[in-house]
Amino acid sequence: MADKIDQIKVKNSQGTDISYDIDLPLDATPSISSLVASNFVAAPVIKNPSGSTSYLLLTNGSTMGTADVYTLASGRNCTVSSTGTISAVNTTFWRAASNTDNGYLYRYTQTSGSCNRFSRSASYNTSSASEYTVYGTNESGCTSSASHVVSVRPSPIIQIEKGPQSGCLNKPDTIRLHARGASLYQWTSEPYSASVAKNGLTSDLIATIEEPTLVMVEGTDEFGCKGQAEISMELMPRQQIEFAVFPTFIESGSSNVRFTGMSPKDSRWFWETDDTYTISEGVNSSHYFDPNAADSFVVKVKAIDKFGCEYTGRQAIYTWLDFWAPEGFTPNGDDVNDSFKFYGGEYMDSFEYIIYNRIGEIVFEGKSITDEWDGTIDGVPCPWGVYGWYCKYKSNYMGIDKEGERKGFVSLIR
Repeated sequence: MADKIDQIKVKNSQGTDISYDIDLPLDATPSISSLVASNFVAAPVIKNPSGSTSYLLLTNGSTMGTADVYTLASGRNCTVSSTGTISAVNTTFWRAASNTDNGYLYRYTQTSGSCNRFSRSASYNTSSASEYTVYGTNESGCTSSASHVVSVRPSPIIQIEKGPQSGCLNKPDTIRLHARGASLYQWTSEPYSASVAKNGLTSDLIATIEEPTLVMVEGTDEFGCKGQAEISMELMPRQQIEFAVFPTFIESGSSNVRFTGMSPKDSRWFWETDDTYTISEGVNSSHYFDPNAADSFVVKVKAIDKFGCEYTGRQAIYTWLDFWAPEGFTPNGDDVNDSFKFYGGEYMDSFEYIIYNRIGEIVFEGKSITDEWDGTIDGVPCPWGVYGWYCKYKSNYMGIDKEGERKGFVSLIR
C-alpha cells in the first residue's frame, strides 16, 4: 500500500505552478529537493529519497495529473511492448505499455499528430488510421520503443426492411420489421412501446403499436462499431364489413336468397342461416328459405381477412305477407295503439276475421281488413289477457291470385 499525499505544489521548467496527486511507498519521505527534470518534457519526476529502486512518474501538462510508482529491478533488459484494442470512429481507444521489471517511464507519440504523455496508458479520439509509438526509459537510461498501427473501421450501415403489417378493428396494429448490416441489434421506439423494447437483440422485430410510432434500431458489428437507422410506422386504415343479401323479402316460389361478400377483400366468407343453422362458405353463396316456416329469418355473416382479422354482420330476411297483425294493443284512450287491426292488404279482394277469448267465445267479427276491434264486446270492455284471431282472405297481385286462412294471437293490455 502507499500513503496518499494530495496537492504537492511543484514547478516545471517554465516556472508554472502544477498540482499533482502523488502516491508514495509507506517508507518514502518526499521532498521538494528531490524533484528532477524529465528528459522528455518539463514534467517533474520525484525520486524516492531512500534509494534508487522506486520512481514516481507524473503526468505531463499544466493541469491536474496523477503519479504512478515504478519499482526497478537491476539486470533487466531495456525492452518495452505495447498492447491495445480498436474501436469505432470518433470513440476512445487506448494503448498500454508493459515490461517485466516495471522500471520504465513511458512516452506516447502519434505519427499523425502531437500526442505526448508520461503514463502506462493513453487514450485519444481518432477518425483515420494512425501509427502510434510508445517509448520507455529505465533508471539506467536504457530506452526502447514499440509501434502499433490503429485501423479505424467505418460504422456499419444499418437498413430496416418493412414486412407485412396488420390492423384489426378495435385492436393494435402488428408490425414486422427486419434490420440488416450488423450482428446485434437493439430496438427502441418513440413513443415507448413495451412490445418493441422487449424484442431482444435479434434482427427481426414483431411488435404492436396503437398510434403512429418512430421505430429505431442500433446495430453493432463484430468489431464493436455501431450504426443506427429508423422508420416511421403509421396505423393501417381499418376496413368495415360490406356484403349484399338479395332479396330481403321472399314468398312462395321466390325464396332463393343470394349472398355476396364485398369488403374486406381477399377474405374467407361464412354465411349462417337460422332456419337450418347451416353454414356455407364462399364469397358468393345462396340459400332457399321456406316462407311458410316463419315471418322472418336472420343471416349471420363472418369474414376473415388475410391477417386473421374477423368481421361480422347480420341481415334479416322477411316473408312477404299480404297482411300482418300486431301482437298486442292497449285500449286506454291515449290514441296510441288503442285498437287491434290488420296492416297491409292493398291487393285484397275479400277479407273477414273473428276475435275469440280463451273459452272460444267470439267477441268481435270483422268483414274487411280495415275493420278494427276496440277491445270491447257490446260496448263493455273486455278483460286483459290473450285473445285469438282467425281470418280468411283472397288477394290478387300482378295477376297472381291467392287465397287462404291464417290465425294468430293478440294480447289485450290495460
